[in-house]
Amino acid sequence: MIKWFNEPVPQFESSALTMGNFDGLHLGHQKVLQDLKEQAAALNVPAVVLTYWEHPGHFVHFKHQVPILTPRVLKSALLSQLGAEYTFYLNFSAETAHVGAEEFLRDVIVSYFHPRIIVAGHDSHFGYQREGDAAFLQRCETVFGYQTVQVEPVLYEGTIISSSRIREQLLAGNIKTANAMLGKPYSLFGQVTHGHKMGRSIGFPTINLSLIDREQLIPANGIYFSQVWLEGMRYFGLTNIGTSPTLKKTDQIEIETYILDFTGDTYETEVKLDLLEYMREEKTFAEVEELRSAIANDIRQGRELMKIYGNKSDAK
Repeated sequence: MIKWFNEPVPQFESSALTMGNFDGLHLGHQKVLQDLKEQAAALNVPAVVLTYWEHPGHFVHFKHQVPILTPRVLKSALLSQLGAEYTFYLNFSAETAHVGAEEFLRDVIVSYFHPRIIVAGHDSHFGYQREGDAAFLQRCETVFGYQTVQVEPVLYEGTIISSSRIREQLLAGNIKTANAMLGKPYSLFGQVTHGHKMGRSIGFPTINLSLIDREQLIPANGIYFSQVWLEGMRYFGLTNIGTSPTLKKTDQIEIETYILDFTGDTYETEVKLDLLEYMREEKTFAEVEELRSAIANDIRQGRELMKIYGNKSDAK
């Protein structure tokens, strides 16, 4: 017998339900969740989201590990902010991937949650070979006693917004395009850890970010203008994603941020790092003085960008 959930699921008498990976919680996802919230309120039933802990691509495409946009430990809270009253994580495996759409609809969606409304995104699929789309749900309405609400896709520059498209933009360093599709800045979440202190040695101390979820996508190498959330306060900084080749020879990609106008001990502090602008590519400089000069120029540009994005005293 397939174990669909790792944790107990209460029996629902009725619900409004949607299902999907919701990685990134981009503008398209936000529209689906807004519709779910409205439908649930109209019927006075709970708004339920079914999603996955492991990205389905890890099982469907065994040789291709899909980097995630939303850290899994934060996903429930973020979905709740967008209107989900309950979030449940499905076990997705090679076994469950071969369960047919009708069997899954009957044994999981209907049996556990008794939905009166199922909200389906434009690319919503479930079941073996992705048979369970919006058209399938509509065909099964009279059998299982629910209604299907199909949500139209959200477009950016004439093309449908998707998590895969956002990943492509992030890996290309197109942070502003990615942020436009996300409807918010792309954020890296983690904890400040001890680094090599090489930045301190040249007069620009940085914080090193260790990701809370090691599978979260790290965007293209380069220098970014960023927004740093520390203990509820917002600061601005310059984030270097890369290997810092002038000072280090490890070839290890790290996430380091020089926080503008900040002094204090941040070790082991939880950080939310919003990437706002791609400033330049990471370079190897012949001399340390050239690096210092480049960083000083980056800081001047960063201060100009601060005038656009606000000031560090703004609360979260």
